[in-house]
Amino acid sequence: MRAFAFKFGLSCAAFWIVLKMAVFFAGKSIDWFDFTVMANNFLLLTAVSLTIFFFKKSVNFRDVPKVDDIKTGIFGGMVYTLVIVLFSYMYNANIDSSVLDSKVEQRITQVKKAIDTPEGFKAYLEVNSEASKYTREQIVERERESTLNFLNPKVSALILMMFFTLLTIFYAFFITLVIRKIYLPGLRTK
Repeated sequence: MRAFAFKFGLSCAAFWIVLKMAVFFAGKSIDWFDFTVMANNFLLLTAVSLTIFFFKKSVNFRDVPKVDDIKTGIFGGMVYTLVIVLFSYMYNANIDSSVLDSKVEQRITQVKKAIDTPEGFKAYLEVNSEASKYTREQIVERERESTLNFLNPKVSALILMMFFTLLTIFYAFFITLVIRKIYLPGLRTK
């Protein structure tokens, strides 16, 4: 079981890392951000699916408890998740921070636009009453600091870890149900 998990988890993670680095070297990190996120999600699903399928194949598609299939899928997905989270942290911290920087700038642009007009400034103060003692420039700087505290490599890696852990569990349940419902020689469903 563990051999399948490592094999497919690491293979899918390596494929995504190569893809991410190719996008980086092409200079398209920001432009292709959505594509790399979708590819990352698809490769997680692929790692979980292949792990479960080849586990079923290794036991000749016998009817083993569903929990064994789910555990196997979770293990494969978590191998993928751990590798991707470590790579993402190192990538955002040391290689390319342009995506996080662009997200910070988008937030600052939104804040500046919101407080530019008297009506917008009043609405902003209604939501953020403690900001009334600051000038507009100080508000923008405080927003920049809070956004930088939220959008840093450590927090991004933690959010990715939590999100992909939940997705791994969901995918393991879902793929187990799908594989048990489609016709596979010798598989009996309970």
